[in-house]
Amino acid sequence: FDLFAHSQKQTFLYCLLDSLQKSQAKAVVIGTTCRHDCLDLLEKRVKSRFSHRSVTLTPPTTLEDGDVHGSGAKSILTDILTLPDGSVAGAESYNDQVRRAMED
Repeated sequence: FDLFAHSQKQTFLYCLLDSLQKSQAKAVVIGTTCRHDCLDLLEKRVKSRFSHRSVTLTPPTTLEDGDVHGSGAKSILTDILTLPDGSVAGAESYNDQVRRAMED
């Protein structure tokens, strides 16, 4: 994410977020970085299109994905991105796609 934020005009991020805001399409943009200040690098016009929802994950406490309680980054992201079953048409199909993507 910070590589896009470092680019001179941040045109790609602006166009992507602007098109999502203007259209009826629903999508999630996931940016990953190890920097804590990456949002401060964004231009004002890009920040205005950004929903400011962010999730900060700490590194796992073991070499495996997740700690002894099973709350690894993949399971946390899966829980955040999935919809409640029956909440909208196609929720089960969407949830299956999210789970498959998180397995990769």
